[in-house]
Amino acid sequence: MEDNHQEITQLFNSSDAQNSQVIISMSIVEEDITKLYEASKIGCVQTLKTLIQQHPYLIQKALIYTIETPLLHVSVSHGHLEFTQLLLDHNPQLAAEVDVFRRTPLHIACANGDIEIVRALLEKNTSACLVEDRNGFIPLHYAATSGNIEMMELLINARPQSVLMKLNNGKTVLHLCVEGNHLEGLKLLIALTLLFEDFLNTVDDVGNTILDLSLMLQRIEVHGRFQTHEHYGRVFTHNSRSKN
Repeated sequence: MEDNHQEITQLFNSSDAQNSQVIISMSIVEEDITKLYEASKIGCVQTLKTLIQQHPYLIQKALIYTIETPLLHVSVSHGHLEFTQLLLDHNPQLAAEVDVFRRTPLHIACANGDIEIVRALLEKNTSACLVEDRNGFIPLHYAATSGNIEMMELLINARPQSVLMKLNNGKTVLHLCVEGNHLEGLKLLIALTLLFEDFLNTVDDVGNTILDLSLMLQRIEVHGRFQTHEHYGRVFTHNSRSKN
């Protein structure tokens, strides 16, 4: 009986020691993850390099142990290009992570108009071009809303089919350019979407083509652009007759 008691006591002591080691280990990981997040906010590349050297799997552990905004999202939102590139080199899959708003880092970079970070993200991952956030926006929609021509071209070249994706209200990037009076963006989209038959006649959920929308918003430049373009003039004239 006494021997059994000693064995059980030793077993519990051993278990307590192991549990203590696990707790200490988790505490160190959590501390380093905190350092990692702080570094991402200020873009401290040296801290990132040191932490990765000390703990090669720290970034992967950060994905498991934290419920905060994903690490790459933090770096991108603060506009830290070099820090972002280093994270992507270490783990390219970070570019596909989504936050609580279902935004990828590419959504954030496009919304911020950060063209260099957009380039860096697209070099590692282009699938994010087709991801819809909670508002139904893909990255291209943010670029079109601001009329950022260079960014729009990068995104479309990366994933041409993104042009066809609609918002929750049925609007396309064409509608967004008209609403923002971004004539240059509209010209770019027309040139890049000639391969998509009848795309220019796409209507939103209330039945408006981009010509209808431009007339309602009195976008004279946009309207004139189509009136002086013989081919598209025929397309929209036919569409108007069909409605009547």
